[in-house]
Amino acid sequence: MRSIIYKYSSRFFLTSELTKRLEHKIFLLYPSTKYSVMNRTAECLIRLYLAAFLVLTGLLWFAEFSLYYAILCMIIVYAVVNGKVYGDLERLEIRLLSQLETFISDV
Repeated sequence: MRSIIYKYSSRFFLTSELTKRLEHKIFLLYPSTKYSVMNRTAECLIRLYLAAFLVLTGLLWFAEFSLYYAILCMIIVYAVVNGKVYGDLERLEIRLLSQLETFISDV
């Protein structure tokens, strides 16, 4: 299932750039095989799509549908998803840097 989500995300024109950026960041943080990086990217994409769906459902639940509100909801979902992606990756980078610091101090 992960490979299917990764494949469609990398080919769809709205999500291909996000998938490439995530894959590049994950490859830098977890240098491993291509398959392993694809699995981690797919896991991250699944969490992002789930969060985007929940935010969009919550926003549309309480309002009547109009074009203005739909565009506004998409902008909010984009901001939330973008913040979540970079927040998670920054937390991971900080954790890896603290591990590097303890390693260098031990050496």
